Amino acid sequence: MIGLGVCLVLLLLTFVVATGVGPELPGPHIREVLGLSSPPLPDLCEYDPKAIYDPPGKQGPGYWRFEHDAPDPSPEAGAAAVGGYVYLIGGQAREGTEPKVLRFDPRTGEYRREPDAPVAIDHPVVTAHDGEVILVSGYIDGSEPTNRMWAYSPQTRRWRELPPMRIARGAAAGAVVGERLYVAGGTTRFGNENEPISSFEIYDFKRRRWQRGPDMPTPRHHFGVGVVGGRLYFAGGRQPTQMSLATMEEFDPATGRWRRLPNLPLGVGSPAVTAADGMVIVTGGGEDRIHPYEPGGWETAASYAYEPRREHWIRLPDMRKARHGHSMATIGGKVYVFRGIPCPGYGEMSSAESLQLRAHG
Repeated sequence: MIGLGVCLVLLLLTFVVATGVGPELPGPHIREVLGLSSPPLPDLCEYDPKAIYDPPGKQGPGYWRFEHDAPDPSPEAGAAAVGGYVYLIGGQAREGTEPKVLRFDPRTGEYRREPDAPVAIDHPVVTAHDGEVILVSGYIDGSEPTNRMWAYSPQTRRWRELPPMRIARGAAAGAVVGERLYVAGGTTRFGNENEPISSFEIYDFKRRRWQRGPDMPTPRHHFGVGVVGGRLYFAGGRQPTQMSLATMEEFDPATGRWRRLPNLPLGVGSPAVTAADGMVIVTGGGEDRIHPYEPGGWETAASYAYEPRREHWIRLPDMRKARHGHSMATIGGKVYVFRGIPCPGYGEMSSAESLQLRAHG
């Protein structure tokens, strides 16, 4: 009877870990012990790895589950979902900026190396149009803002260059609505101490040309955008003297107008932002320092969803790991986060997580 009981427990543990049903098991190497995955890569931090902020308030229902770790840690990369896969592009590393491109398959949890981006790049805007991955703006070689733009075809596995933006920038936010790409904000010089820009540019894929749009009301960098109902929602960000903005602004392409919306429940710099199930999803970020190079600051694992119909924020369950500078994408009502920085300042992590949103409706 004892032997049978042990077998049943082991079968149950295997099912829970493999499917993500139920709580995560304790112990950092439980997946390895059960033969389900390789051991997780260790997180690296330059500053205090315990500087985690848990905001007040009840978390929403559900839970994040760990996905397979990325094969390498590259924070400040871009991500986009195309054809049922997530493409992770560029990022930072201690030895320099990365040109790497990884394809993540949510069905198997596996990563595949794709042809490198045309340049080593971090803090880019990565989005999707007509079955292709779009890469625009960012910092080349670790510090030089760029205005260049490329498209990657998963079918041919080839890159091609598109017309450049008017203004070179990095740490901007952008997304596609219909046949147009909208890119806002960022900085024209590398570094948090530099003033962000309010410039807003619009690219017409059919006409193959950029045009100037109405300036973003709140200039910022290290922020994100989600698209719901054909409108763009820009959340969070940084300014030189305010590293964790709570600002939320909407741009409506139909009217060409900006509108200020209710602030984020928690101001965050360098969050990841996407859209799913008719909501804008904002995960993680930090840092709430008056000056970018002062000691202190924090990270958060908190996640929120904004419902445009009600103009209302709701709390989602916290991620299992606090992070900023991470990548995020949505496939089939499920949100995926990849890598990022697990502490204030610079760090590296390979962790990936997912959250099923259907229960939040």
